[in-house]
Amino acid sequence: SLIDEAKVFLQNPHDHEVPIDPGIECVTRILQETIPTVMVDVGTGTGCIAITLALELPDMKVLAIDLSKEALSLAKENAERLQVTNIQFLHGDCIEPLKNLQEYFLIVSNPPYLSVHSGELQAGVREFEPSMALFAEREGKEASDRIVEQAKKHPFCVGWILECPE
Repeated sequence: SLIDEAKVFLQNPHDHEVPIDPGIECVTRILQETIPTVMVDVGTGTGCIAITLALELPDMKVLAIDLSKEALSLAKENAERLQVTNIQFLHGDCIEPLKNLQEYFLIVSNPPYLSVHSGELQAGVREFEPSMALFAEREGKEASDRIVEQAKKHPFCVGWILECPE
């Protein structure tokens, strides 16, 4: 899982891929050999990944970013309900809200990666998930490509862990 891979990164940062479901893998890439003090969940949605990171890594600062104010509101409610204190919620696109961050950070994200041309989803997914959380342009690569492109330009980004199609 993304959470397990984040823990692996903290112990032994290295580039690798790990299959997590049929056709889906976690891809870890290192930009610099520095242990981060901040975890960043891009496209946090309900906050599941960010909140779990915050609970399992209590000494780590966690930033949860989403373009949807509604999603951020729900994520905040979830964090408050679980009494998570080492998390902040930022509204914005991709890692743009981090432009002034001067702490080393690792991006952990499950971005939308289904192609708009993909077939049927599991029953119930399409009804409950907003399309912006599921679908990406360019055969499902647009969101992850943007994260990688922006990560490479930020001087404090140490790398990323992305869930994506194999």
